[in-house]
Amino acid sequence: MDKMNNYCNNCGNYGHVYRNCRHPILSYGIILYHECGNEGSKIVLVERKDTLSYIEFLRGKYPSITKLDYLELLFSRFSTDELKRLTNNEFDKLWRDLWIDTSTINTRIRKEYNKSKENFNLLRTGYEVNGKTVNLESIIANVDNKYNDNEWEIPKGRRKRGETNRDCAIREFEEETNIKADTYKLINNMIPFIEEYTGINGVRYKHVYYIGKINNECDLKIDKDNKNQYTEVKSIEWCTKGKCLEKIRDYNHSKIKIINDFFDFIDNYKGYISIKDVE
Repeated sequence: MDKMNNYCNNCGNYGHVYRNCRHPILSYGIILYHECGNEGSKIVLVERKDTLSYIEFLRGKYPSITKLDYLELLFSRFSTDELKRLTNNEFDKLWRDLWIDTSTINTRIRKEYNKSKENFNLLRTGYEVNGKTVNLESIIANVDNKYNDNEWEIPKGRRKRGETNRDCAIREFEEETNIKADTYKLINNMIPFIEEYTGINGVRYKHVYYIGKINNECDLKIDKDNKNQYTEVKSIEWCTKGKCLEKIRDYNHSKIKIINDFFDFIDNYKGYISIKDVE
C-alpha cells in the first residue's frame, strides 16, 4: 500500500497512521470569554465526568499491579467520590458507568476489558508484593486524597478524519458546552494558545486553543439529549481568573500557565481587539 494514502487522525497529515505519528497527542479547543464589567472577563470551563487517572485505571493503563507507587499516584488524583466507587462496586458496574453508552467504545478499548477486570479483581481480593499482602483497600489507605471535584479544563477534543484544526475546535467546543458556533466570534490574526506537557504515563500531549468572544453570558447546562456532552462532562461554568485558578488542580502546571497567560493577554490587549479581528 502506498504510504501516502495513509491518513493520520492525530496530526491530520498523510504518509503515516495514528500509531506511528511522531507528534504529541493533539487536541483542539476554544477559550471562550466575555467581559463582565467589574467582575472582569470570564471563560467557560468544564468539569470532566471522570478524572483522567480514574479512566486510566479502569482501562488497565498502568505498568503492573505490583507497581504500588504508580497505583498510589493514580489514586491520589481520583476524586473522593471515585475512590468510594472503587471500594463499593464490582468492576462491571464501574465499567458500564464509565462508558454509559457502550456504542462509544471502540474495538481497542473492548479488548482492554478482560485484562482490566482480572487486575481489578486481584486488587480487591489481595496479592503479595515483596512478601507482603496488599489489596485495593490497603493501597487506598496510603493515599493522600484531596480532590472533591474531577478535573476542570478548557473544552477541547481530538480531530475527526479530514477535519481542519479550527473545525475540530469548533465542533468539540459545541459538543462539550452546547454553545453554537453562530453565537460567538473567533479572534483572527493571532496564534492560538498552546499547552504542552507529558503525562504520568510518559505520553506527550499538546492542546491548541483558539480564542472566542461572546457578547452575553449565555446559560450553561448539561443537556441529557446531547450524548457527546453527558458522556464526557459533569459540570460547566463561567469562571473568572480567580475561580479558574481555584478549580485547576495544583499539579496541572501547564493548565495554570494557560489560564494566567490568557487573562494577562485579555487584560493587556482587549482594548486593541476590534470588530475586524473577529469573525
